[in-house]
Amino acid sequence: MDNLIEPKPGARERGPWGPLATIGFSFAIAVAVVLTQLVAAIPYVLVRSMGRSRGTIRAVAMSLQSDGLFLALAEVCSAAVGVGLILLLAWLRKGPGIRRYLALTKVSRSALLKWLLLTVVLGIVLDGAARLAGYTSIPEWMEAIYLSAGSLPLLVFALIVVAPIFEELSFRGFLFEGLRRSWLGDSGTILVTSLVWAAIHTQYQLVYVLQIFALGLLLGAARLRTGSIVTPMAMHALFSAIAIVQVVVELG
Repeated sequence: MDNLIEPKPGARERGPWGPLATIGFSFAIAVAVVLTQLVAAIPYVLVRSMGRSRGTIRAVAMSLQSDGLFLALAEVCSAAVGVGLILLLAWLRKGPGIRRYLALTKVSRSALLKWLLLTVVLGIVLDGAARLAGYTSIPEWMEAIYLSAGSLPLLVFALIVVAPIFEELSFRGFLFEGLRRSWLGDSGTILVTSLVWAAIHTQYQLVYVLQIFALGLLLGAARLRTGSIVTPMAMHALFSAIAIVQVVVELG
């Protein structure tokens, strides 16, 4: 089993997949994730619309993006597929080993606490900026999925555990390692991965997408400085937890 994670002693070691291969594989992973969500949507819509009219089926299908219960179920299923593909691709490279490839390394407690504190500070600054711009601290989409969660523990698990693991392995793990050795360098890679990560959050208004971009920059910096994907995972989870607590407090 250890050979699946780290290369054999004396084996010829290669680096991560190159930039073009990394981009291509990342796109393939994204397609697989979307297809998994679409497959999960079919039985969900049918069960929720059982015995009802075609119009109801259409309405249920159109509301999936803001359906908290479906979001949680789809996130768990698609993330399992995505994480599995990332681990497989890292292993197939036969290079630095999965742990080093994806930076699955330990980080000191003091370093982790420092970056978590910076996450809280950034959250306060972004929240204040949004309020000054006339926006609420809670996006409408967050309100919608909370009110339609069905199972709050499942939604919390999906947003605080599953999403941070999958998204950080994808952006600050696999994609980060594949791009940083290109002409982009470390700084360019942090910028590009943050832009792409923010761009996929189409459910939010622009101001909240900009907040996600700012968070992405901090996550990238943490990944670079600590050399561990664990740090941005924990920061991502904390940021999501704060958002959920805000929703619960304000909406009850």
